[in-house]
Amino acid sequence: MTGIPLNVSIRLQLNLFMKTVSGITETGKIADVVMPMIWFEESGYIDGPILSTFHTNLVVLPAVMEFMQYGFIALGVATIIIASLMHRKFKRNEGEDGFTADENPNTSTGEKDPLLQDHH
Repeated sequence: MTGIPLNVSIRLQLNLFMKTVSGITETGKIADVVMPMIWFEESGYIDGPILSTFHTNLVVLPAVMEFMQYGFIALGVATIIIASLMHRKFKRNEGEDGFTADENPNTSTGEKDPLLQDHH
């Protein structure tokens, strides 16, 4: 995902090809053969806190973010549904008596309320 190698190895082998060479008597009885001369191997890997940081940032957080996005979408849809239901209920209550909540004489308080008026 990052292009950073987490585990690396290198191997190197140098070989010598030997065969019979005419004119050199020492090589007269040698069969054609490839002989390994040098072998080199090295490897390394990332571990410890940096590996756990990579794991957290590259595996755990993307998974959490993926689940969170669906949670936020669901929360948004639920909020829209609740707001539309409340708006619908408010509009229905408004339409029953023909008054808005501010204009309805049955719901207002003060001088217009006949129960609170002083009748002499």
